[in-house]
Amino acid sequence: MTNEARHLSDVLGFAQELRETMRDDCIDFPNVVRRRAHEAADLICSLATDLERTEAERDGLNIMLEQAQAMLGTRTRERDAAIADIPRACGYCKHYVDSTNQCTNSLPCACVSGVNTRWEWRGVKEG
Repeated sequence: MTNEARHLSDVLGFAQELRETMRDDCIDFPNVVRRRAHEAADLICSLATDLERTEAERDGLNIMLEQAQAMLGTRTRERDAAIADIPRACGYCKHYVDSTNQCTNSLPCACVSGVNTRWEWRGVKEG
């Protein structure tokens, strides 16, 4: 159980006890109410502090997430640019087998304006 959940449970417990105390014909009623009110106020302050800390941690994590996403976008663009710069030659194609110097593509390579249209990057695919 998190601190926040524990504190909230404590506050609810005190509220229920306070409600019960108010039902009883307690001789010391004002002192009991005052003590319970102080305990509840302390718990509420503790909850507020924990909530502020948790929100600050969340905000820090959100900043880190945004930075990581921005870096991923940059790296993805850099990777895509690097792949685009790879010569469309057999040695870089996923259908080419280095050990046999053979193309495994069932369709022959087609060059259109000097670009191999059946060429596919042999690197690791995303996903």
